[in-house]
Amino acid sequence: MATGEREWTPAGYQRLIDLGVADIYLADPGRVEGITGVKQVIEITHAAHLFFNPHTWSSAINTMAAVHLTATAPNYIVFELKPVPSPLQYELVSEPIEQHGGWVTVPDKPGLGLEINEAVVHKYLFDSVSSPRD
Repeated sequence: MATGEREWTPAGYQRLIDLGVADIYLADPGRVEGITGVKQVIEITHAAHLFFNPHTWSSAINTMAAVHLTATAPNYIVFELKPVPSPLQYELVSEPIEQHGGWVTVPDKPGLGLEINEAVVHKYLFDSVSSPRD
């Protein structure tokens, strides 16, 4: 059994672990207090002899954070990678994250290893001051 993709804090994961509701806990760095929060989820699931899996379906930035976190996790099973191209996965970065032969490469460039396409950021930017009807 797996759960957790809708949980928001490491404390929430600890509560689920204490209840014994699953064997695999899914965490999203865009939701669970960022990289630090997911790292804590990895640590508490590992300490409980349970499994961690990333759950990330939004942008390439979020996905790459999950790639790096998974590479550090001693207790992951599989990395889920969205198979359908989306603008935030394929247009947002200069080198989209793709699997080859069932594997994803963890880049060794600075930061998360991504180069953001600023034009795409502006293309999809939501401006709360003006709307399409203006």
